[in-house]
Amino acid sequence: MLIVLAGMTDADLARDITYRLFSGDMRTDPLADLVTQAVNHATYHRGQVANQLRELGHKPPSTDFILYRWQAK
Repeated sequence: MLIVLAGMTDADLARDITYRLFSGDMRTDPLADLVTQAVNHATYHRGQVANQLRELGHKPPSTDFILYRWQAK
């Protein structure tokens, strides 16, 4: 995804994208806002899973991508 984004201009990222919500409603937002939403949404769920594991008495594993990459080398 980073390679695709790196090749985009400010105009590309400002381009409006129209999409349908699960509710059936249509929305239009700039591509940059949708990319930001996707990153933030994923972070939110990582936190939820970690919190649920703690509530069950477990230590959650690291979910940092860069740590994963370091350990994979």
